[in-house]
Amino acid sequence: MARIEKEFGQRSNDDIIREILREYASREHPIGTKEITRYAKSRGLDIKRTAIDVGFAYRMGARVYETEEECDKIIRECQVTEREIVFIKKVPEGRTIGYWMMETISDTEWMFLMDSVLNSKILTKKEADNLANRITFLAGKRFSDMTNYRQRMGNQPYFVGDVDIDEKVSYIESRVLKQVRLIRQAIIQGKKVKFNLGVYDYRNQNVRLVPYGRHGKVLSETPEKYKEDVHRICSPFDIIFSNGRYYMLGADL
Repeated sequence: MARIEKEFGQRSNDDIIREILREYASREHPIGTKEITRYAKSRGLDIKRTAIDVGFAYRMGARVYETEEECDKIIRECQVTEREIVFIKKVPEGRTIGYWMMETISDTEWMFLMDSVLNSKILTKKEADNLANRITFLAGKRFSDMTNYRQRMGNQPYFVGDVDIDEKVSYIESRVLKQVRLIRQAIIQGKKVKFNLGVYDYRNQNVRLVPYGRHGKVLSETPEKYKEDVHRICSPFDIIFSNGRYYMLGADL
């Protein structure tokens, strides 16, 4: 879709209108130009009616429809690469009822992604919050929308490993996902991997991965050769994801 040119760091009227539609409009409740201009004025901006009905609608390639069936057809025909689609709902006489905007990721889909991240079994709290922030930004949502989801993490036991993470940095790579990336690189390059064998310890409501064998935890079912050496060398075949966790398939050497 066409966008008007603007200098770096400068927001155009189109940007403001998109923000207003994202925040206040929906398919069930489209808003008219009068409401859009009112919301713009509350932000200290004077956006004329023609800037919406003529300029914005044209540049955004707004789709016009009258019935819900027509709207469904437009959605089915839209390209998956279109991040934002502006709709104009009208009555048969041609009068505009209002505008609303659909994004590539719906609220329900975004909430699913947030639930998957914030309740992940492989991410610590800081790792999950950082990734959730970035997903929220990519989805074009407001960070305030995350408040209720963040609160869900309060009762999650998967907090260990956060002590040495600097949450002020903009990008935190999950240590589990980093290991997955390294194993996939090893598979592509035909290399072996060496790692410390560990076991999950669930004491005191904290789930932590601890080494077992020498200087670690020894279980009754621990093979004899691993009671003295926690190191394993494997030739990895593949990485699979099951029940919220990653597993490496490989030959024990």
